[in-house]
Amino acid sequence: MIELNVVQPRTYRPDKWWVEPFAMALYFVFFTIYVIYVTLVAPLEESIQEWDTSSAGVNYISPFFSPDLKKFFGIDTPVVNIPGIGDWKVSPALLLIWAPLGFRATCYYGRKVIYRSFFWSPPACAVDGFAMRKGKYKGDGPGIFAIVHLHRYFFYLAFILAVFHWIDTFFAMQFRASDGSLAYGIGIGTLLSALDALFLTLYVISCHSFRHLMGGGANTPGTIRYWLWSKISKLNKYHGLWFWLSLFMIVIVDVYFRLVATGTITEVRWLF
Repeated sequence: MIELNVVQPRTYRPDKWWVEPFAMALYFVFFTIYVIYVTLVAPLEESIQEWDTSSAGVNYISPFFSPDLKKFFGIDTPVVNIPGIGDWKVSPALLLIWAPLGFRATCYYGRKVIYRSFFWSPPACAVDGFAMRKGKYKGDGPGIFAIVHLHRYFFYLAFILAVFHWIDTFFAMQFRASDGSLAYGIGIGTLLSALDALFLTLYVISCHSFRHLMGGGANTPGTIRYWLWSKISKLNKYHGLWFWLSLFMIVIVDVYFRLVATGTITEVRWLF
């Protein structure tokens, strides 16, 4: 008989503490696979290689492709010929995804999720991790983990992206009427775009970097900076909630816009 020596983390907790880190890791894996699909696989599929919701009479743009490089900056992504496959138009998402991913990966809460879900360092409060794990925490540098110190710079990029997401929501209120004229209204995609922009904005402005930028060193009540710091501090309590809601919404919005663009579903909309 073969005996398996399973190493268990040291803890006296009787609850299912492992459910949270496991669920977080599971969604992270799913999100990573989906990002690979959006940036690398989907552009190779002829049916949605140039998926464009304008053909459905709307001006929706996936959060993965925001900001619209061609509309705002006149940048058209190149076409690369892959032997055995053919022409592959580089997805705009491939050029943009590094900024929001960098912000999330270096975020204080994001790092907590990564450490607990994948490194189990530690996996939960009052859980000492694996008994085999040796050594002491030596900080976030030097080495690859020194990248976390770039978080404050990723914040500026994420803030700009949040602004563009609101601009996308405005364009998501523009539709083509039956006679071809421009009309304004609200569709399901408009509401989803607004939720995406809202959750992303709350996640960005509840960041510790923004909190310090607005009120760092301001210890005098009654000043504008102290007032801003106190308001952002209240949002900061729910920073993890905004993290997950915004991460869920980006996938939900992208899937919905793809279904509209490919004609899989007919959207419900109300024109003014």
